[in-house]
Amino acid sequence: MYVLLHSAERSETNLTRMDSGHSERSHEGKPDSSTLGPFQILSTAVQENQKVLVSCRNDHKLYCTVKAFDRHFNLIVENAKEIWSVRMPGGKVSNQERSVNKMFIRGDSVISVVRPTNS
Repeated sequence: MYVLLHSAERSETNLTRMDSGHSERSHEGKPDSSTLGPFQILSTAVQENQKVLVSCRNDHKLYCTVKAFDRHFNLIVENAKEIWSVRMPGGKVSNQERSVNKMFIRGDSVISVVRPTNS
């Protein structure tokens, strides 16, 4: 089983074989798939240490710094501010939030990743 992991600490992409500890380098000279298409936002956020807004399937949103990700959109994030709404009795909606220093987000719960605009 191979896992493709992108992080700020590594200047290049590594393919790491999980079962034997054997490691192979990605092909030099070819465009890296992490810099193209839907991974471009995550790749830029990791390299430039930018915050992103992650929308999850449970109607939670996270404003956080992405430290690493893989092709399944599994994310390792830091300084996350999690925001969600709770419907109270009587129909009133209460916004809740919490802060988490480090968090792993499983990729199947990620709906979208947005880089906030500077305005």
